[in-house]
Amino acid sequence: MSDDETARDKRLLNEFVAWFNADELPDLTSDDGKSYVLELARDSGRRLGRGGADAVAAQLRSIANDRAHPMLRRILDATMYDWYTDDADWAIMQQILSAMAEAARGAAAGE
Repeated sequence: MSDDETARDKRLLNEFVAWFNADELPDLTSDDGKSYVLELARDSGRRLGRGGADAVAAQLRSIANDRAHPMLRRILDATMYDWYTDDADWAIMQQILSAMAEAARGAAAGE
């Protein structure tokens, strides 16, 4: 793993620890809770996108497309939330990762 990949992984984990910890999350079954979490995801994506948006967006899409991605286990451990065992939680995680990827690309474009 390159230094860039290691730094990118750390930044991603830091975003999840700061904003997506299990004890801080709203009710993810409610529309308000989902909207709130997706706004957090867009904010995180904008921050992450400042450091190589294409690579960040690609990493986020890769994680969103692979329920067995090794980074998911690291995110679970860091946030104390099982994002991928339950289908409903996995669907929310995919939405979070997709929102992050889109925002990262937008940050690079100056949006």
